[in-house]
Amino acid sequence: MKKNVFIFASIVTIVALSALLLILFHASTGKQPISLFPGPTPVIVNTGGESSASDSGGPGTMDEATKEALDQSYLVGKLADKLPYYGTNFNFYYSYSRNIFMLYLKPANKQAGNVEFDAFLKQNGVNNRSWIKNLVVTASPVPPPP
Repeated sequence: MKKNVFIFASIVTIVALSALLLILFHASTGKQPISLFPGPTPVIVNTGGESSASDSGGPGTMDEATKEALDQSYLVGKLADKLPYYGTNFNFYYSYSRNIFMLYLKPANKQAGNVEFDAFLKQNGVNNRSWIKNLVVTASPVPPPP
C-alpha cells in the first residue's frame, strides 16, 4: 500500500515539475504560451491621426471612401435604434426579423414624404438614402407591422 502511494506521489510530482518547466521555458524564449482555446485574431485598424505611417500609405491606413463608408454604416446602425419613426408624410421602420428598413410614404404626399425623409436622414448624420442597405420604399395607407 505504501508503495502505491509513493508511486502516485512520484507521478504527480513529475507531472507538476514538467508543467512548471514547460511554462518557464516558454516565458524565457519570449513566446506566448500555447492557448488551449484559440480565439479570434485581433485586427488593428488605424483610423487616421497624425502618424507618419498614415501619410506614407503604410499598414493600417484607410482611404477617405472607406472611412466615409464606415462612418455612414455606423450612423445607419444608430438610426435603426431610433425606429420606428412616424413623420408627417412618412413612417420609417426596421424589421429585425427580415433585416430590412421599411419606408412608407403616405400616398397623398409622396414627394413631400421623400423630402421629409431625406431631411430626417441628414438630421441623423446619414448623407443620403443610398447608405441604407435593404431599404424598401412603398406607398401604402396602412403599413403592415414591422
